[in-house]
Amino acid sequence: MYFLMGWVVYGMVLDNMMNVNPSIMLADEDVRMEFIAISCLIAGLLVAYVLLKANISDWKTGAITAMVIGVLISISVGFSMNAMYNFSSMNDTLLDAIGSLLCFGGMGAVTGWYFGRK
Repeated sequence: MYFLMGWVVYGMVLDNMMNVNPSIMLADEDVRMEFIAISCLIAGLLVAYVLLKANISDWKTGAITAMVIGVLISISVGFSMNAMYNFSSMNDTLLDAIGSLLCFGGMGAVTGWYFGRK
């Protein structure tokens, strides 16, 4: 779910909005999809672990909890990038936080629903 949401949100909706320096981006054919898949799997494991430990078993609470996790991670990384690198901006941090809110929310909703099914 997270992989699919990321493709829609970042690959289609926010693609032209984020201030990405072309000199740091890989060409589409050089993107390492396996690394993206591993990244999504790790994020999914984090959300599943938190929802499991918190005994969350419905889609709404799962979505809200995962949204908080995603936004906090995104803003933390965004501020770090803005502090140390020239290729990031606060606008990018805000857009990434919105993207994370949507992607983590979808992932949390599905995970919460899955944990609550009978």
